Amino acid sequence: MRGRRCDAALTRPHICELVVSELITNVDRYASGPMWASVDWSAAEPTIRIAHVGPGFDLQIQLPGVDSVGGRGLFIVDTLVTGIESFRRSAGGSMARWPQLTSRRTRVPSEVRAKIRRQKAEAGRMVTRHIGTVGRLVVALGVVFAVIGSQSAAAQQAPVGLGTARSFAVLAGTTVTNTGPSTISGDLGVSPGSAVVGFPPGTVSNGVIHAADAVALQAQADVTTAYNDAAGRATTATVTADLGGQTLVAGVYTGGALGLTGALTLDAQGDPNAVFVFQAASTLITESTSSVNLINGANPCNVYWQVGSSATLKTNSVFVGTVLALTSVAANTGATVQGRLLARNGEVTLDNNVITVPNCASAPPATTTTTAVPTTTTATGATTTVAPTPNLPETGATTGTAVAGLFAVGIGSALVLLAARRTTPATHRR
Repeated sequence: MRGRRCDAALTRPHICELVVSELITNVDRYASGPMWASVDWSAAEPTIRIAHVGPGFDLQIQLPGVDSVGGRGLFIVDTLVTGIESFRRSAGGSMARWPQLTSRRTRVPSEVRAKIRRQKAEAGRMVTRHIGTVGRLVVALGVVFAVIGSQSAAAQQAPVGLGTARSFAVLAGTTVTNTGPSTISGDLGVSPGSAVVGFPPGTVSNGVIHAADAVALQAQADVTTAYNDAAGRATTATVTADLGGQTLVAGVYTGGALGLTGALTLDAQGDPNAVFVFQAASTLITESTSSVNLINGANPCNVYWQVGSSATLKTNSVFVGTVLALTSVAANTGATVQGRLLARNGEVTLDNNVITVPNCASAPPATTTTTAVPTTTTATGATTTVAPTPNLPETGATTGTAVAGLFAVGIGSALVLLAARRTTPATHRR
């Protein structure tokens, strides 16, 4: 390497290091055989030579492309020095020599500078386009997630508020009539009628009988509110007359006259708060030995049957959920219920049945207004206070999905804005 002045290499040693490093790298990559470097200080201008023994190669120095993976080092070296020499040695191999090292900034030809500027501008535009595209894609995905999350949150049903009727296993509008040793776990009541027949031999445990008293009157009012709540919910799906053989997830299912032959399975999919509401425009009839089965965390507290006329549970039916019937309810011989039989205007007829109010840790009030804390009087005369819980929407995965969607919209919008700002003309100092 030969400089303009003798001290060029000493005043700018980092340039010498770059030049030597780049040439050694190229020799090592493209040549074979031993290689060596030498420095000649005998002349007025120092010379650095790098040589090797092998078939030899020619240096190809040109302006690298935007996407090129090589050639940048030699191009930079050629810019820093003047006149790179490369020639084959008679003894084999090649040698490269720089007769002059510029001790000041080398002026790159104008056409080269213009080409570099064009390539940089095109690379910038390409990056900007990618940023804008990615930003718009993130916004679109965010909107999708936000919509899915909001729709899922909207589709999540809250329990039907039963109010003071929550403690009742059986409640009729006119008469409660029992045959045989039916077992009722929970309150039993009638209002505005007053007739309760068949107790004994029927028994009531974990509750008392309320016949045309203030407690039964309030419970009937709450049943009316609950009935209207269940009947007014938006339909998730329309179901056929016979629910037997089906597996249903949480939702609101609407039909005309509903029946059950065989087994109906309710799948909570791991969500203990999953709510199932069935809307029957007229009757609900379960055939003998039919059953309602709960899987994956489904809770009998969250299963509701709104019946537009009367409900009949035939012999040995195994039933789950709260029946809210406009007219009457009949439980035939041997039918068992994990839930409630609540009739607004008619009678409830029992025949050697087992009816158990499910143990619900909490329940929403019958209305959206503030309600007084109800009290339940047990058979021993003790009073237990049950605090209702608000009818709040569920939070969890659906809310998380919506929030993630909104976050993605924000990130995507920022990327789109960044792309827009990059494309805005700006004044640059040369």
